Amino acid sequence: MSKIAILDTNIFSEELHCNTFSYYNVLSEKDDSAENESCSHGTICSYLLDINTTDYELVNIQVLQNAPLGEGKPRGSIENLRSGLLLCDKLDVDIVCLSAGSTMLSDAMVIYDIVRKLSKDKIIIAAQDNSQHITIPTYFPFVLGVQSDRLNYLKPGEIFFCRDELFQTDVYANCNFKVLKEKFGCTPSNSFAVPIVAAAINNWFRDGDLQEIINENLDKNKWEDYSHIVPSKLMSRQREIPIILLYGDDSERGYKISQGIMDELFAHYDVQTSCLCSAIYSFEKFDIRMKIYTSPMQDIMIMQEYYRTDLIIVLMCTGDYKRYNKTLGYDICIKMERDTELCDIRYDSKVKKINIDEIVDTLYKLLI
Repeated sequence: MSKIAILDTNIFSEELHCNTFSYYNVLSEKDDSAENESCSHGTICSYLLDINTTDYELVNIQVLQNAPLGEGKPRGSIENLRSGLLLCDKLDVDIVCLSAGSTMLSDAMVIYDIVRKLSKDKIIIAAQDNSQHITIPTYFPFVLGVQSDRLNYLKPGEIFFCRDELFQTDVYANCNFKVLKEKFGCTPSNSFAVPIVAAAINNWFRDGDLQEIINENLDKNKWEDYSHIVPSKLMSRQREIPIILLYGDDSERGYKISQGIMDELFAHYDVQTSCLCSAIYSFEKFDIRMKIYTSPMQDIMIMQEYYRTDLIIVLMCTGDYKRYNKTLGYDICIKMERDTELCDIRYDSKVKKINIDEIVDTLYKLLI
């Protein structure tokens, strides 16, 4: 038996068969909706969990405002989600179900530490955003990311392991039960796939190393030939996002400068920024904004399509700059000088020498 926490809207629990049920509300704002909404998003998730497993304790932590079906997604904030995750740690749950996440890159820093802590002895299951944007905390490498089997290759309730390097998800699950449409008037989605995976894990649960048990069972559900199962990811919404090419001889220094630029752009101007780089130089904390490039042009297209970012920095060593700069459609080019705090910034056929600590304000004035 495991203790499962669903962080969502409130749950109407009268039809559930869990051993125990407890409810907590961590909303920082008042929720004017009905307290027992029988068709709330959280209720649907709990119902799907309940029809696929037995012998479990359920903890409902309300982190989202209730919203009637058909009136948009339930509302929430990253601060409420963090409060719910902190409560999961205090309540010592075994499985954390997150059907709701965030696609704002800056939100990663708000919940990173608590998600990392929880992942050491708990299983965190998180849904990929239905609009196919990079999602937090799903993208974290220590979270079990989930997508719905939209092609219905599986039977309802079945799962299979399939690592998706683009979205960093691990499992596909089929949640296309008739009851989803007949009882709740809903269609399958990534969020409803989460309780399917949680149910499978609870069914596998026994004394021992839970992570080892999960890995063992996921291996049993792993299929090598899954190319015909996974939906193709079509690039259809590419946006015109400014590209900043930053290069120099010291890539590690450039990495730190890029992180500082992204931090300050958000702190001072509320600008979301992501970065393509040749290598990762900081391993203390996973940075969702940083992505290693293999083919710069293709990776820029991917970032334009799947990252909710206002600005893209492409960080290169001098060698890569010479190789790719003529094919990259960048807006501004910044050359970092070795052993000095000065850099050359080139835009509109003009070149200006500025201090590194002036880059953020200069970029904002040029681009906004």
